[in-house]
Amino acid sequence: TMECTTRFVDARSVSPRKIIVRIGVGALAQVYSPDEIGVYIPENVPEGVELLRSTYPVRLPKEAGEKAFALDEDLSVPASVPRPEKIVYYSLNPEVLDQKVLGNKVVFRGNGNLHVLFRSEEGQLHNWDFELPVSQFGELNGNYSTDAQADVILSPTNVELDLDEEGHFRLKCGLVGQYLVTEPEMIQLVEDAYSLGRELNISQEQLDLPAVLETRRENLYGEQTIPGEANIAADVQFLTDFPRQRRNGDQVELELPGTFQVLYYGDSGTLQSANGRWTGQMTLDADENSRILARPARSQAQVYLGNDSMIAKGEVPLHLTTTGTRGLPMVTGLQLGEIQAPAKNRPSLILKRAGEHRLWDIAKATGTTVDAIRKANGLQDEPSPNQMLLIPVH
Repeated sequence: TMECTTRFVDARSVSPRKIIVRIGVGALAQVYSPDEIGVYIPENVPEGVELLRSTYPVRLPKEAGEKAFALDEDLSVPASVPRPEKIVYYSLNPEVLDQKVLGNKVVFRGNGNLHVLFRSEEGQLHNWDFELPVSQFGELNGNYSTDAQADVILSPTNVELDLDEEGHFRLKCGLVGQYLVTEPEMIQLVEDAYSLGRELNISQEQLDLPAVLETRRENLYGEQTIPGEANIAADVQFLTDFPRQRRNGDQVELELPGTFQVLYYGDSGTLQSANGRWTGQMTLDADENSRILARPARSQAQVYLGNDSMIAKGEVPLHLTTTGTRGLPMVTGLQLGEIQAPAKNRPSLILKRAGEHRLWDIAKATGTTVDAIRKANGLQDEPSPNQMLLIPVH
């Protein structure tokens, strides 16, 4: 998947007929490739060998793809707004409001947020925002359960906006929804083993699985004072970059740079512009084995006029996805050894407090089985720490 953001825009005049415009663009790419990881399942287990079989739910990436589509809309500003005469600039910032997986389809809906700055017949600049509903679905290669989730990024591929003689807008644009489908997978493996009455040599490895650990949304709020004597604010934009990350132990410090750009009319009635740099910060918990992907969504901004300055305020939603490697212990081999004679003074019944130990650990240490302890004590689940257990020894 690929996502782009406008970091900054500025311009300067080099002659009466020429200006130079600079635009900074940031790109964030994620690459997924298929992989196979083997899980060892013992077969023909000898009699008397106890296996600790464990099941772990792990959310794994399953499928990535994209759905391209187009919008063709006729748009008009309300009668209360001055009639547009000329388009100055426009931008389309689509956002996803809802996304889900339904069997073999990914379904998403959202808005194509069109921002237009135009000049009216009176020669003044005005801006207007259009919310264009978007609803689409894409066919998937697999068929997924109701626990599957989709993460959809909606991006424009081309945008054209025209203005007719009646003051109506005609929008033609291409959009692409890039998606990643994740689904919980129940991983079953043998975690440990021992033998009653014989030596047992086991081989163990750690099974490393790439997993999606958490997805959530946080908001960053920005405010910046910008010098300038303004009578009317014609437009304000809040442009943000992708967050920079710095690790500090089991935390990740995010730093989000941004720029407020204000277009305004001064005391003399001339059109002027001003910029204000801003940096937001956020600290997130994340151990050294995890990685955070932070994606800023469409930001919203307002400007408030003072006597000799302007206060720009903005809100940036951050989509946060924590991924990492889930390490699971796994037995990869069993080899039986010599028969071990039981100790002469070995009791046939032991009375023991459970403490913090699992039934598996108690059974392995005392030379019995988990089933034997459960039957002797009428247990269905793990015992409480203070519970006294009767342990029949084999």
